[in-house]
Amino acid sequence: MNGQFKAGNAGRPKGSKNKKSRDAKLMIEKVLKKLDKKILEDIEFMSRKARVNLWLSLIAYTIPKPKAKEEKEVEEKQDFTINFVDAEGNKMIFDKGKGENKEG
Repeated sequence: MNGQFKAGNAGRPKGSKNKKSRDAKLMIEKVLKKLDKKILEDIEFMSRKARVNLWLSLIAYTIPKPKAKEEKEVEEKQDFTINFVDAEGNKMIFDKGKGENKEG
C-alpha cells in the first residue's frame, strides 16, 4: 500500500482531532486540575520576585496580542485655522490650509 486512501474514503473530516491528541489533552487537564489547589497554596510561600515573574509569564496568555496591520490606513488631510488670543488681546492666527502664521 502506498499510503493513499481507497476510492471513496476521504479520511478524517476537516477540523476533527486526532484521538491520541485528544486523550493527551484530557490527561493534561486532569493533572492541571489536581495541581490548581496546590499551586495556589505554594504561591503564598514564593518570594515577591518569583510571584512577579510568574505573573509576567502568565499574563501573556490572557491579553490578546496585537495583529500586524496588512495595510496602512491613510488619513484624510484636512485644512483648519486656529485663532489664539492672549490675555492682553493680541491675536495670532495659524492657517493649516495656507501654511502661514499671522499676527493681528
